[in-house]
Amino acid sequence: MATMLYAVEVPAEGSDTLLADLCAAYDALPEEKRRALDPLVVHHSYQMFMQNREHGRMVLSDELKAQNPDVFHPLIRVHPANGRRALWASTGTVKGIVGIGRR
Repeated sequence: MATMLYAVEVPAEGSDTLLADLCAAYDALPEEKRRALDPLVVHHSYQMFMQNREHGRMVLSDELKAQNPDVFHPLIRVHPANGRRALWASTGTVKGIVGIGRR
C-alpha cells in the first residue's frame, strides 16, 4: 500500500533512493495517454530478474521457479481508499507489457 523512507543519517552525496511520486507522474500525463495506459498489464518474472541482474546471477531450480512464478499486475494501480491512480513502474522484474512487443 505504501513505501516509506526515514533517514537517520545520510551521506553527503550518492545513495540514491530511487523513489518517485508515481501518482504525480500519472496525473501529469495527457488524458489520451492515461486512457491508453489504464488497461495495460505488466508481466513480472523473478526468474528473469535472477538470471539478468548485475551481481549474483543465478539460474533458478525447478523448486524455486515453482515458489516464484511469474505474476501479472495492472500498470496503473488504483488506491482502494481514495481511488487515486498511480503508475506502477518497476525495474528488474518486468519482462514486458502484455500485448506490446519489444521495441
